[in-house]
Amino acid sequence: MITNYHLVYSKLYKAYISKYEKMAFFALEYSSEFGMSLKYNNVEKEYELLKQIDNAIQNASRGFSDKIKDYLRADARYFLLVNYHLLIIRPLLMGRQLKRHLNEPQERNLASQDELREIIDSDINLILSKANDSVKVENKEEISGHTIVDTISTNWSNLKSTKFNVWG
Repeated sequence: MITNYHLVYSKLYKAYISKYEKMAFFALEYSSEFGMSLKYNNVEKEYELLKQIDNAIQNASRGFSDKIKDYLRADARYFLLVNYHLLIIRPLLMGRQLKRHLNEPQERNLASQDELREIIDSDINLILSKANDSVKVENKEEISGHTIVDTISTNWSNLKSTKFNVWG
């Protein structure tokens, strides 16, 4: 990867988390003053799960070879963080919120916060573990965003988050 892009993706990753951290801080500090506690309570929950994704990426990537600098490339980290957050976690949280808003009974397939944490850890670990395996087989030196896409596609049925049929 070209060094400039590595730096760009690294900064985007940090900025993405920082944006949600600021939103959660605002929610915690000011929401009750403005009568927005329900809406911003969800922001706090979303930020908590975003941090869980970040921690899962960090924990899973610690097992990779120390000999290879930036084995899990910055574009792969960012791709996994943003897509798992926006395409899996956010729809699940919004579905749960919509059910509450419409006063509809909560379906069993709407995961609790604890279940989502477990699913995040399991899915991220599986994705990065399988990506690591595929890179070793192909004698590549790093895990790229493309490797993540291929790994997700290959292991789709093994991801715990697919049980919610967010993607049909």
